[in-house]
Amino acid sequence: MHGTFMIGEFWTNIQEYEYRKWCAVCHEVETMEHILTDCPTESVRLIWDLARETWPHSQDDWPQVDFGTILGCGSLAITPPENRDWQNQAERNRPNLSGPNRLLHILISESAYLIWVLRCERSIQLKTHSVQEIRNRWLRAINERLTNDKIIATRIKRNGAMMMSVDSTWKAALSREWELPPNWMTDSEVLVGRRARNVRSRDEHVH
Repeated sequence: MHGTFMIGEFWTNIQEYEYRKWCAVCHEVETMEHILTDCPTESVRLIWDLARETWPHSQDDWPQVDFGTILGCGSLAITPPENRDWQNQAERNRPNLSGPNRLLHILISESAYLIWVLRCERSIQLKTHSVQEIRNRWLRAINERLTNDKIIATRIKRNGAMMMSVDSTWKAALSREWELPPNWMTDSEVLVGRRARNVRSRDEHVH
């Protein structure tokens, strides 16, 4: 990833653009790690709070999000608890964690991408983003993934394996907000959002 993006040290020797080396928010040298996890801008903190709050499984399974976590998010996997009462040795060896693992990948990758997009809008287009806009855009990104999954499962593939995958990925998160009907995959109004809307910003706490 070093040198791939036009950030930080890339601008050091480019005349009249040297200022782009520095973060517009905190004036640190911009690196991808700084942008995605370290910058004190509201969007970074709020987006990772939204992701963690939406995670419906044990908070012990939510990783400490750092740059390495983001780079390797596609390989993240929940470790099964040692004290679980397994039905048999085969279940112990291959617990059904594919759904939670997939949701973990989605939450981290979509959150990191949105932080990058907002940073580009802020730095290049000089846009500002309210807390409500950040929250709404994060919800839209996650719900687009949910909607795509539902469409693929019910209209395109229409097979049991895909429906089981979508169910195991999203049902736990949605069940905290909805009394899910049996046909929830075909209901366009069943979306992630209620709990996420309750995640408050620093400013909202103050006021």
